[in-house]
Amino acid sequence: MEVKYGKEDLGLILLCSLPSSYSNFRDTILYSHDTLTLNEVYEALHAMEKVKEMVSASSSSQAKGLFVR
Repeated sequence: MEVKYGKEDLGLILLCSLPSSYSNFRDTILYSHDTLTLNEVYEALHAMEKVKEMVSASSSSQAKGLFVR
């Protein structure tokens, strides 16, 4: 039996399958949209990961600077 899911269903499935560390992200995305597609979830996750990378890169470079002193 083959089941075809809509893009809205796939977006919700992806959000619900995220680990508990993403609970704040999941709540924010769910409650800020009336409709939510898979592409919107992908874009939001990608943007969040980019922000995490930028924060970790800036904090690690600051830590190295502090370590040198």
